[in-house]
Amino acid sequence: MEAFEFPLAGSPDAEVARGSPCMYARGVRETFPGDRLLGDLKAEACVGVPLSDSEGRARGLIAALFRQPLELEMDFVLSMLKMFTPRTSAELNRKHAEDLLRESEQRYRAFIQMNPDACWRVEFDESIDTSLPEKEQLARILRSGRVAECNDALVQVLGLERPEQLVGAAVTEAVPDKKLMHRCCQALIRSGYRHSTLEVTAVNRKGKRCHFLNHHWGIVENGYLQRVWGSSRDVTELRDIEVQLRRAQKLDSIGRLAAGVAHDFNNLLTIIRGCSSQLLERTGKADDPCIIELTEILKAAEKGAALTNQLLAFSCKQGIERQQLDLKPILVEDEQMLRRLIGENVELTTELEPSLGLVRANAGCMHQVLLNLAVNARDAMPNGGKLLITLSNVDIGETRPPRLAAVEPGAYVRLSVTDNGMGMSPDVQGHLFEPFFTTKQGTQGSGLGLSTVYGIVRESGGHIVVESELNRGTTFEIFFPRESSQPIAS
Repeated sequence: MEAFEFPLAGSPDAEVARGSPCMYARGVRETFPGDRLLGDLKAEACVGVPLSDSEGRARGLIAALFRQPLELEMDFVLSMLKMFTPRTSAELNRKHAEDLLRESEQRYRAFIQMNPDACWRVEFDESIDTSLPEKEQLARILRSGRVAECNDALVQVLGLERPEQLVGAAVTEAVPDKKLMHRCCQALIRSGYRHSTLEVTAVNRKGKRCHFLNHHWGIVENGYLQRVWGSSRDVTELRDIEVQLRRAQKLDSIGRLAAGVAHDFNNLLTIIRGCSSQLLERTGKADDPCIIELTEILKAAEKGAALTNQLLAFSCKQGIERQQLDLKPILVEDEQMLRRLIGENVELTTELEPSLGLVRANAGCMHQVLLNLAVNARDAMPNGGKLLITLSNVDIGETRPPRLAAVEPGAYVRLSVTDNGMGMSPDVQGHLFEPFFTTKQGTQGSGLGLSTVYGIVRESGGHIVVESELNRGTTFEIFFPRESSQPIAS
């Protein structure tokens, strides 16, 4: 018969399911009128016994149905069924255990394979005595440890294609960084193989520095290490966000300090400029030597005032007036001036999105941002190169790359300035927007250009992101909140 199902309620099998044999010598259909199977088979008599597990719970049953009433044969039938019960129960229990094991393995496989963290299991050619000295345990782990299992996440981290490339490999082959292996194994040994957590920094196959939080725990039986389980979580994005937060906090602190110094210094310069101007007016003769000296004092005071204005722009204390603005005409207006500024050996290309949205900013400040970024790019290409400036609409969602972690989801206008110059090291990038920080020699720069850009962008409610690699160029991306895609009415 094909597999079928029917309810136990209202059938003689209900008694068997409760763990007791059922015996009906005659009239079983009349006793259980709701049992359709009895009716279909035209059964008159029924004998059934339960199939129980090791704890005495019914897992199934064996039943014999007869179309004729049973008389003295009932005890014989019952004894015959009981003869088959132990073997059948054992087979049923084995099948049930196999099903449970298969389901458990499926859940386990799904958990391991679908886990975004890299997971692995290491087995040893010989169990390792945990009472041995640390150096001896370490040596044996490295010598006899082999990867017995891993998931796809680990394969991706190591830049491979499939888990089979790792399974069976020695741990020293799977992780080429010997110092990293030693650190992880030492941490596990010193934890007593209970659990160790270690954050490590490694360079992946693409040359990018990544941060991983590694967890290891060992399985020890009777004082011998049998195997080691491990997992590794990529926390690079989290660490990048922390670095960005620390930089922002540092710049905010510097900005508050710069604002206070700039205000006090500006007050002193106001007195110097005022007194110098009055003395120049009182000096009668044009060839008086004092005029030359007073003029130089006045020029120096004016330069100092310009520096304080830049510091105030960096600290966002200048009170810049903003309005709805289309950045395309600003870039078009500045393009010829920028070409003369960067020189003939630098090729300038601009890309402007036709339906560019509007931003709320100050036009004069936007000219200053373009000028400072172009000068910075020119200085990064002393032997010439290519400079690309683009304006485009972008929409940033909840899921975004790590470099945009500090940028809130929303609609933006992106100003991108890319050069193929000498690039910057991570250390230089960490100080890039600090006032007076410069990599230029001597008196070639004041170190206020990029700090001014940072202050203007922040005052405009925008975000600035920098990506740079040594000898591979630099990209500055500025994201201004987009207000509208409609042109300003004339």
